[in-house]
Parts: sequence; structure tokens; C-alpha cells
Amino acid sequence: MDQLSQNVLKRFRKLTNKKYRQLENKFVIEGLKICSEALSSSFNIIALFICSPMVPSPKQTEFIQICKDRHIPCYSVDERVLSMFSDTINSQGVIAIVEKQTINLNFEDIDSAVIIDAAQDPGNVGTIIRTCDWFGIDSVFLGKGTVELYNPKVLRSTMGSIFHIPIFENVDCLSIIHEFKSRYFTIFAADSRGDTNLYSVEKKNKFAILFGNESAGIHARIQSETDYRVQIPNRGRAESLNLAVAAGILISYMVNHA
Repeated sequence: MDQLSQNVLKRFRKLTNKKYRQLENKFVIEGLKICSEALSSSFNIIALFICSPMVPSPKQTEFIQICKDRHIPCYSVDERVLSMFSDTINSQGVIAIVEKQTINLNFEDIDSAVIIDAAQDPGNVGTIIRTCDWFGIDSVFLGKGTVELYNPKVLRSTMGSIFHIPIFENVDCLSIIHEFKSRYFTIFAADSRGDTNLYSVEKKNKFAILFGNESAGIHARIQSETDYRVQIPNRGRAESLNLAVAAGILISYMVNHA
């Protein structure tokens, strides 16, 4: 285990603030699952913090060996230090500092995409990313006004999927839609008041699904550029579906049935 200096601790602790995440081009992840996924990915891991009493011995040994093999600083910390980074009530005792990865956007590699316009709930955005990973969506685009990708709650909700699927942040949704349309993609907008029943949608070779803000929906200017406004038919009396639940239904149908 490496010795943790106060200067190193102070520098890394700043990454709990969005401003410094952007300045340093790094972010913090917490938990056994997501840290394992990070260590197995192509992302550059800057450091790992382990609170020994909280991490099962086999997993702890595995983490330490990976860090040794890859020359990643690995620090043994107590619960006090861990709490400086953690935003969870029941921490799993492991935290990693990860360098953001620059991804080249190559539309030739994309046949399916999800675009999120100004969604604000971190749990929704993280869950949608995880859902896209599960169903094999090629890429995710987070439009301007959408909650930050590296928000701790977003990262936690992805359950490691941030390391599996290309995600592009702070994009201009209109520009992305226009680019897809020029490449003969069909653009679907998720809209509870849409005029197209999801279960009538026919198979499309290339498609993008657009989701909007939890309360305001998709901006009118952006929605006007889509090909279909798709709604999920209801049988009960609930006013609406949670955004991430609706996304799961739409993505599943588009991938497996449409």
C-alpha cells in the first residue's frame, strides 16, 4: 500500500466538486462493482483508496494485485478519509480516481443511439445508460442541460456501464439529429402524448431514440426534427411513467421487436 500525503488527499478531494472535475479532467467512483469495472476497462485509473475493514479479503487482495501490476497508487485509508469522498450512507469501502477518456465520435460505427435532452434526475440518466448497455445500444448522447455524466449519483446508477459504452456529453441535440438524418437514421421521440403507438413501429435498420426532461419533455424545436412521436399505451390510471422505466420499455421494444 502507498503512503497517502495530505497534499495528495487535498488534490483528490477537490474532485467531489464539479468545477474541479472539469478542470482536472478526472472523476471519482465508489463501490466494489463500479471500481472492478473501471479496473477492467481501458480507462486510466489514477489511484485507488481501500478501507480494509470494509472490503472482503479476496476482493481486497485482487484490487491490490491489479494496482501493483499496473503501477496504480493504492492507499489504505480509514473511514474518516473515506467519508471525504463518499456520498453514500453505507459505503463499500473502495473509491477510485479515474481520468476522463476522450472518445472520437465516428458515426460510421453507430447503428443505434439514445439522445437525452435536458434530463435532470441523476438516477434516471444513469439507469438509461445502464439500460442502453444491456440492450446493446451503440452510443449515448447527453444534450446540453442534462445532468453531468460524472455526478456521483449518475455514475452509481450506471453500475459500471459508463466503462462499456461510448457516451458523449454536452452535445447539441439538433446537430446530432441532423447528422443522423443525413445518414438515413429514423429518429423517434418518446412522448406520452405522441401520435404513434410504440407497438405499431416497424423495424428500422438505423435509429435514434430521443428522451426529454422529466417534467417538461423534449424541447419543441428539437422534437419538430424527429420522425415519430412515440407513446407507450397505458391500461391503468397512472398519469405518467418514470423516465428511466419508459426508456427501458422503448429501448427493449426497438431492439427486440421493431
